[in-house]
Amino acid sequence: MACEKTKTLKSQISRFFAWGLTLLAGIAFAIVPGIVAEKEERRADREDSIENLKKEMVVDENASKLALAAVFREISEHREAIDEAQGAFKETKEKIDYLKSELAKVAEEFKEAETQSEGLVPSRLDAQSKLAEVNARLGPLKTDADGIAATRKGLEVELAGVQKETQTLQSKLDKLIFAREQILVDFRDREKFYRDSIKTPPWIYYADKLNVTVTNARPSGAGVFLPVGYQDGIKKGMEFLVRRTAPNAPSRRSRRLRATLVQSNYCFAEEIPGFGEPNVFLKADEQIEIERSGDSTPEEGGTLDKEDDSAPESNTSSDGVATDS
Repeated sequence: MACEKTKTLKSQISRFFAWGLTLLAGIAFAIVPGIVAEKEERRADREDSIENLKKEMVVDENASKLALAAVFREISEHREAIDEAQGAFKETKEKIDYLKSELAKVAEEFKEAETQSEGLVPSRLDAQSKLAEVNARLGPLKTDADGIAATRKGLEVELAGVQKETQTLQSKLDKLIFAREQILVDFRDREKFYRDSIKTPPWIYYADKLNVTVTNARPSGAGVFLPVGYQDGIKKGMEFLVRRTAPNAPSRRSRRLRATLVQSNYCFAEEIPGFGEPNVFLKADEQIEIERSGDSTPEEGGTLDKEDDSAPESNTSSDGVATDS
């Protein structure tokens, strides 16, 4: 019996112990994961804190480096300023020393000048008296100078008037010179014309012939314009025998013309009635041959002979009038 109780007790104890281990294992399985997770979270927090701290340390290190650089820069600037100030101070001190030495020299020179001035007082008084004498002598000269200045001013005014008058005369002279040049040009042209007219015969002679083309003709047949004048030897009152030269001319009978209006390079010739084919008058652009002939009547001949016997100078004068017109 006792053995059975002991076995029973041992079995119960074993059961209790097993249940206890089981309970402990369950509790461990229930509690340990939470503890592990908490530990992991704490470790992650610590790692994050460490990383943040490292970053802050890096930032602080960079800031400290910048601050140190700024401090070193300011120190170097202060050193440079100190060096400049020391140099300026040294230079100023040297200048002060130099000025002190110069001041001492000036004081010595001033003392010497005072000593010398005591001996120059009589000379100064003498110079002042001489200056007063010179000023007294300069008084009349100043008066004369004022008079000369006034005279000069009057002469300058007079000179300005003379210059203005000279300019006026110069402008008139320029105009006269220009007019003279124009007159010389006209004179040379006339001289050339007269010389040319002197070199050539004053008019064409009897039986001289000219081939011309009628410039224009009056419809009534009273006369024609011919492209010849004084320069070709034509004179007022000359008579011409006229023949048509064109092969298809309406008439071959000769006609007679008398020059009544003569200019330098053209003339007007009237038809003398009683010659040539009646009502077959000369027309414009008709080619003709004119031959100087004698007078058609004795009365007209006498007049024309007198004109022909006139001197060449009268013809030259007529040419000049024709040219002027």
